[in-house]
Amino acid sequence: MDKRNSIITKMLCGGISGIGATSILHPIDTIKVNVQTSRNPNPFFHINSIYSTSGIPGFYKGITAAWSRQVIYTSFRLGVFSYLYEKNKNDFSFKKKIITGAFTGFVGSFLSTPADLILVRQQADKTLSKKEQRNYKGSLDAVKQIYNTNGIRGLWKGSTPIIVRATVLNSAMLTTNYQTKEYLEHNNYGLFYKETLPYIFGGLASSFSSLPFDHIKTNYQRETNKQITKHYVPYVIYFIKNNGFFSLYKSLPIYTVRIMPHSMISMYILTKLNTYFK
Repeated sequence: MDKRNSIITKMLCGGISGIGATSILHPIDTIKVNVQTSRNPNPFFHINSIYSTSGIPGFYKGITAAWSRQVIYTSFRLGVFSYLYEKNKNDFSFKKKIITGAFTGFVGSFLSTPADLILVRQQADKTLSKKEQRNYKGSLDAVKQIYNTNGIRGLWKGSTPIIVRATVLNSAMLTTNYQTKEYLEHNNYGLFYKETLPYIFGGLASSFSSLPFDHIKTNYQRETNKQITKHYVPYVIYFIKNNGFFSLYKSLPIYTVRIMPHSMISMYILTKLNTYFK
């Protein structure tokens, strides 16, 4: 078997692309989480608040958890998808792209839930009251505290909203990206269009389709009242009832600034790495 096109190589390329994009955009993700978990939707307020209390390092809160998540989540969702796509390129219909994107997003997000939970809690800790703040010293300390308090299952708190959000995002992003590429190649569009439009459309699709689920996910993971978060669907109803449906879109500008470039950068790096290994 050609190791250059093996599933391990594809997953390695996927992980590298995710880590690269996350390293660049993590400060925006921190601001996005603070906007979603606060009643103040102004991102500039949170930029000033983070900087005044923690300085530049405050924008990189949870970066190790973010890297850990990419090693697991993006390695699987991008790596496995691109491997299956290359193996079945001539028979990979629009429907198969949707299903495969949803499946890889589902599995990857389930495996990476502990890292995602720690990441959100670290980023949103300052939006809680002094009494509710967890004050994790780092990712390992977070794992220890969560395990000591809630056991191994505690590390998968909020797995349902994470999986729902990732399934939608990944399916929309990869289906749109690869479908656009195929259309441009089939109609003999120039290199400029093939090097830009798939990433732009994929980024837009992932942003608009996944924002409501991401907003619910962030607040669900941040919530300290165990009774409220006992079941996912009742929590969604509770949240919308108390905050309004359109509150799900209050972080649209910062979310788009966060997700769209991340999608574009990660997919661009993945494409270049896959081309290199071919």
